[in-house]
Amino acid sequence: MTLNALTDIAFLKTTDGRSDVRGFLRDSHLQGTQLDMKEPGYTVSAQIRLLSAVAAVAMRHSSRTPEELRTEGFEEGALDAAIDDLAPGCDPFSATIPFMQRPALKPGGPKDTARQLGPGQQPVKKLSPSMLPDQGESYWNLLAEDSTSLSLPDALLSLVVFHHMSMAGNNAYDGDKCQMGSPAMRFVGVDLTATEMFFHGPTMMDTFLYAISQSWIEGEGLPAWADRTAEHSITEIDGVPQAHPLWAATWSSNAPACCWDENRLVGVRTGGIPEAWYLNSEMGTTKQSRKDWWDVRNTLDPFYLYIRNDSGELKVQRLDMGRDGTELAVEWASENKMEQMINALIHRCVEQPDDEAGVVFIRHQIGGSASSPNIRASEVFSPSPDEWAFDLDEDLLTEIRMEAGMIRQLHDAVCNPFRRKPSNSKYPPAVLDDLVDRRSDASSAFWRKISQVYRSMLADIRQRHSRDESIGYELPDSLKDQCVAASLAAFDEVVNPHSLQEPANIAFVRGVLERRLRKITNSNTAKEESY
Repeated sequence: MTLNALTDIAFLKTTDGRSDVRGFLRDSHLQGTQLDMKEPGYTVSAQIRLLSAVAAVAMRHSSRTPEELRTEGFEEGALDAAIDDLAPGCDPFSATIPFMQRPALKPGGPKDTARQLGPGQQPVKKLSPSMLPDQGESYWNLLAEDSTSLSLPDALLSLVVFHHMSMAGNNAYDGDKCQMGSPAMRFVGVDLTATEMFFHGPTMMDTFLYAISQSWIEGEGLPAWADRTAEHSITEIDGVPQAHPLWAATWSSNAPACCWDENRLVGVRTGGIPEAWYLNSEMGTTKQSRKDWWDVRNTLDPFYLYIRNDSGELKVQRLDMGRDGTELAVEWASENKMEQMINALIHRCVEQPDDEAGVVFIRHQIGGSASSPNIRASEVFSPSPDEWAFDLDEDLLTEIRMEAGMIRQLHDAVCNPFRRKPSNSKYPPAVLDDLVDRRSDASSAFWRKISQVYRSMLADIRQRHSRDESIGYELPDSLKDQCVAASLAAFDEVVNPHSLQEPANIAFVRGVLERRLRKITNSNTAKEESY
């Protein structure tokens, strides 16, 4: 009996229980149809990416405009046509192109460990991107169940997660090792946080329309998991045959071989993909050329934000776990990342977010090592606009950016005294040489103290902007005083336990700091640059 993973098995985790892919997409224009955002971030991300890919194929068959899709949803015929297009890659038990798997190969003999696969020999938990050495699992508590088998719905969801989120490692099948070419994962460094970010509307249809590139819909290309060798997914771009953008966006370097007992997954071997699944004409045949290909592919991912640094290199943006939330919010505003996100919507199905759209972050903290990383923690982060500049008005964003830049200057001023005394200074330096190891404490204290002040600043900027958009913003004296007071309170919190050590120098440094803080708050840079 042939099964279709998109229609026959309810494996998606939603706020209303389990759902099949077709049914979820059918109702995606309704506000009550939502994924469960309390699931681990990697589970949420993998489901959104799968749904977006199927939705792109359905949009190809739909006669409705984006606005009509928002209000009326997909036509039944468009969904049926999309399911038919994808059907060759949707049977979990197919012998040639099983859903989100590679075909299991017959071992060459009893000593062929490269193809060895059987019940219980390799635990099914290896599909999880949070998989750790056994002794570490209970410590990190990443909700990875220690089960010897998985039901069909749980197995399909785990396979979807592995396809999108798996990372490099020593695991191999038939000699093919896992590599770092899965579509949703970025190795940004151990202890750092790969951060997906996207516009999320009142309905999931809104979210799809913000994410799906028009190039995904054009032509006939399929997601790579439904067309492993790109047989139907080569298109001409500027007269040159290339992988269709939808195929490239969904291609993964990794696929597991699975052992099934009827409808239960009882064993798994994780590894890379067969050689035939590489598009050598475009990816080349070497490890480096293939890495270069997916590095470029990754910069086009609608769920990550890439911004050029001072050297002109595209760098993926992060919101690292462990950093203060206010610090991240101020950095977001001062570096104008909201405008960059809006600009990235060019050539999407909807190119301008509505006022009701919010920004959602999915954060994956990387653990392990560079050669064998894993996800240490993974969460969906939906911050409050009271503290985050998610505004859509360009002039308003400029005013917020200038004041956020001022906040960062205050932070640097508070932290600056906690450093070594310069050897060539002509005058007594305003530094606390003996407290250099408290610099990070000063930083943490500053962000705690300034948090409420920054919220008040955002509220004031928005209120004044809505009243008169023609006048540049100037920070009122009351908020200037609050900025100085919060900064000095952070300084005092750190130095007070040491006040008996060198009271005269601490008082001197504090006086210099206060003058510096008032100079920063009185600079009026926002007013000057907004005219």
